[in-house]
Formats: sequence, structure tokens, C-alpha cells
Amino acid sequence: MSTETMELLVDALLEGDQVLAVAVASGLREAGIDNESIIVGGIERAMELLDAKYTIDQFNLLEIML
Repeated sequence: MSTETMELLVDALLEGDQVLAVAVASGLREAGIDNESIIVGGIERAMELLDAKYTIDQFNLLEIML
């Protein structure tokens, strides 16, 4: 369950659906998933995918966010 739900979190973040992302993250916490796992498996993964998508020799999304 948590793997599918984590993918749902990643998809929500990639789509920019803040309401769904917060709801999914809250659901993961209620299911007993620790914060670090949510951050590493969901948020960091989404940031890596966004970085790969938007790194086109013009800018690096992670550098901008830092």
C-alpha cells in the first residue's frame, strides 16, 4: 500500500496538486510511515524527477530552490 501511495504523492507533486499532495502525505503519516521515508521516497524523488525534466542547459531547478 505505501509504495502505491508514495507514487501517488510523487505524481501529485509533479502535477503541482498541493491539496492532493498534502492529503496523501497526511494519509502516509496516519498509516505509520515516518517523516524521513515520506521526504526521501516522495518529496526528494519528485524533486529529482522535476530537476531532470527541467534541466535543459538553461537552469537547474534544485540550484534555484536552494
